[in-house]
Amino acid sequence: MVKYESEEEESISFRVAHRVVAKAVRMAVEERRDTITEEIINQAGEQVLGRLIGLEKEKLSVSVDQILKARKSAGAGSPSEVQKMVKNEEKSLAKEELLRKQIELKPAK
Repeated sequence: MVKYESEEEESISFRVAHRVVAKAVRMAVEERRDTITEEIINQAGEQVLGRLIGLEKEKLSVSVDQILKARKSAGAGSPSEVQKMVKNEEKSLAKEELLRKQIELKPAK
């Protein structure tokens, strides 16, 4: 639910809400903020919708870390997923190194 300036609360579609939040995240990253505030959401909403939205502070306080941690699909940017990718690459590199050593140790025919 979003309350437009001088209006009752109004619903917006998931797609539009997603665009607003995506814009807010980009703004927070560009401004090197670690928290997405109602101010950023309201600014993003105005840019996306072309009008002010009245999101209240009590209804929102999301940190960038919370957003990243929530992204759990393979290849996502959450710390746990990045850690998994690093471990997988380390294992892959170790296997490659072992194979190289085995090839180097094989006697020439």
